[in-house]
Amino acid sequence: MEVLDEHNPLVKTFRMACDRFLETPNLEMKIKLIGRRSKDGRNYNLPTVDEVAALIVGDINVSSYDERDIIIDSRIEGLKRISELHTEYLALQYPLLFIYAEDGYKTDILHRDVDEHSTRVKKRVTMREFFAYKLQERAVPTLVHLVRKLYQQFVVDAYTMIEAERISYIRKNQNILRADTFTNLLNSGGSEVYTVEFHKRGLPHAHICLFLYERNKIPQPEDVDQYICAEIPDEIEEPELYQLVSDLMIHGPCSEKNPSCQCTDSDRKCTKRFPKPFSDVTKTDEDGYPIYRRRDDGRTVTKQGHELDNRSVIRRKRNIGAIGRIHHVAPASGDLFSLRILLNKVKGLTSYEDIHTVNGLVFNSYRDACYDLGLLDDDKEYIEGIQEAFFGEGGHFVRKLFAQLLLSNSMSRPEVVFEKTFRFLSVDIVHPHRTETQIEIELLKDLTLQEIDKLLQRNSSSLRSFSSMPCPSNHTRNISENHLIIDELSYDKSSLTNEHSDFITKLTSEQNEAYDQIIKAVDHGKGGVFFLYGYGGVGKTFLWKTLSDALRRKGEIVLNVASSGIAALLLAGGRTAHSRFHIPLHPTDESFCSISPSSKLGELIRRTKLFIWDEAPMVNKMCVEALDRSMRDICRQSNPDSMDTLFGGKFIVFGGNFRQILPVIQKGKREDIVGASLNSFYLWDYVTVLKLTVKMRLCGIETDTNTRSFAQWILDIGNGDVGESEDGVFDIEIPQDLLITDLDDPIDLIISTIYPGYLFNLGNPEYYQQRAILAPTHEVVNIINDRMMMYLDGEERSYLSSDSICAS
Repeated sequence: MEVLDEHNPLVKTFRMACDRFLETPNLEMKIKLIGRRSKDGRNYNLPTVDEVAALIVGDINVSSYDERDIIIDSRIEGLKRISELHTEYLALQYPLLFIYAEDGYKTDILHRDVDEHSTRVKKRVTMREFFAYKLQERAVPTLVHLVRKLYQQFVVDAYTMIEAERISYIRKNQNILRADTFTNLLNSGGSEVYTVEFHKRGLPHAHICLFLYERNKIPQPEDVDQYICAEIPDEIEEPELYQLVSDLMIHGPCSEKNPSCQCTDSDRKCTKRFPKPFSDVTKTDEDGYPIYRRRDDGRTVTKQGHELDNRSVIRRKRNIGAIGRIHHVAPASGDLFSLRILLNKVKGLTSYEDIHTVNGLVFNSYRDACYDLGLLDDDKEYIEGIQEAFFGEGGHFVRKLFAQLLLSNSMSRPEVVFEKTFRFLSVDIVHPHRTETQIEIELLKDLTLQEIDKLLQRNSSSLRSFSSMPCPSNHTRNISENHLIIDELSYDKSSLTNEHSDFITKLTSEQNEAYDQIIKAVDHGKGGVFFLYGYGGVGKTFLWKTLSDALRRKGEIVLNVASSGIAALLLAGGRTAHSRFHIPLHPTDESFCSISPSSKLGELIRRTKLFIWDEAPMVNKMCVEALDRSMRDICRQSNPDSMDTLFGGKFIVFGGNFRQILPVIQKGKREDIVGASLNSFYLWDYVTVLKLTVKMRLCGIETDTNTRSFAQWILDIGNGDVGESEDGVFDIEIPQDLLITDLDDPIDLIISTIYPGYLFNLGNPEYYQQRAILAPTHEVVNIINDRMMMYLDGEERSYLSSDSICAS
């Protein structure tokens, strides 16, 4: 209920009239308002202000956060709410702007020159891009720019629609959005954190915080000026930009010309003292001596004209010689000690250059000058002490000793001591599987520096506190802490080279052609995807080993994975794909692998040259799609274009046989299984397919006719060339020479044929490694196992395994 203002004259008048009417109900009365309104009382008057704002009524809750108050009256369905994603929304909301009822924004607008089969991740136009196109200024003004205040309403409405779509996406995709720590986000690379401010007066502008790689950081203020400019544009060269800045970004005149301005005039002078006058002497001491002054370019200089780097100034009086007063920027703590020595030991210093100059040579630091004058020790005793301690205690002890010497400021030139002793300091740092000849000297130095830095950090310090000491690079810090990378680089290169030379001579012509094509593509470095198709026995695993040796012997990283654990055991350094890439157990068409770009595994993936995935047709295509999305995200740090390239620009080779086991779909039909197979991958058209058809076991050796005919018969079954089909079911006749003719006890005949002398070889592992019985069903496997167990003496034990995921 609205509360009336009792002090309002109009309310008082109505109150008096009501009281009079209650006293005399039959009395005829009139109420006449005399006077004029000072303001227009109509509720729906046109706006009279220059700004338009968006008003949101009520709370934005889960049920209504994406609903907009646009309702149409349908003749058939009655009142109906229209979503902003509806193609007719803008035409219904802004009939003056869309006079032909043309379509507005919709979610399936493709970018120009992009089709559905493109490898680009962002193929469709976003709502922000749609409105940016609509609001773009053109040589011939469009209708939207000519409707004045309706244009402002359209812009505000567009902004709220964009934000609503963004929030809607976040709320509806909580299961696939990824979170990470702030530190990892900073280390993920490619960061542009920014906020955009929309002022009531002035152009919208962004406050941007950039996180740069170490190699890209801008070290000096002078370098910043090359990228950032904060000055009024030139009126002649950029008149349009000058006019915009003048009108929108600079406050207007003072005094009576602009009553709203807080900077008023007094005697034709600004009370805020604008513009600020330039003062030649900006600071003086008690005797009027200028400590420093500003030049016209804004830099700080001494009285003698020597440029300074900082406002922090050291003032020191000297009574000896003609040094007078020396002013300089406060140096680092390590160099401050050297400066004090120079000021107290050297006579006749009159200028900045005098402090750095010794015998006509100008040194970069006070410490170098002191050292050349012989005012500092040469640290020989520390070098000899580290060497002596090493032979008695080892590398870890001397690193702790070096860190203590740094903390105590005992060494005059610690960087020199490090250079002369780092061979002792670095012992036992290198990975135990590697030798010193396999690692570059600079990398070894960086690893040693990192270990010393860790010791200093335990004492609330770091190498960065000692200006003369080198620091480990970020790249090396990641490698040294990443045992995954070190393990993949620990292969013996000489043995790999010998093995590769042997393998390369045994390749078939098909394998050799596939090898050359893959190696050339990897060396090209542009990324790509291959699928090596071949049935059992054609040498896919042999080719994987040859490819791995070819790259690993050069110090490159190759990751071998397989869809099954048995297949992974046959690969050098093999792992299952789910274990290596942390693929979700129940992937969806929007899943990601659980790999943080800043994690050790993420760094390993960026460093990897080639990925090999054996038995790939066994897994659901969603596993491969999850890996594709994840690798695009992970590789953004090293490749800005990774989001638009297959698997982030990495090179991956799949292998397998589609005749074998396909993905298992619970209660799935044939079309469900085919739809989940690898060749239904959304970018399969961009995969290069290679084929192997020649069995390696039948090449270069003499084989009997039965062996060759059996191999051909198995191949014909896989190709569907044997047997008669009836509704998808094949009746295949088994050759007589493959049949078991002893029908009385066929199981016992199989066991005695494959495992002759079974009871006499129970303690011989090689006996079992060379034999196996393949069975078509689990039922037959259990029958054979039970029969063989009957022949054994002793107590039977059962070891259970779990085929479900632990709840924790």
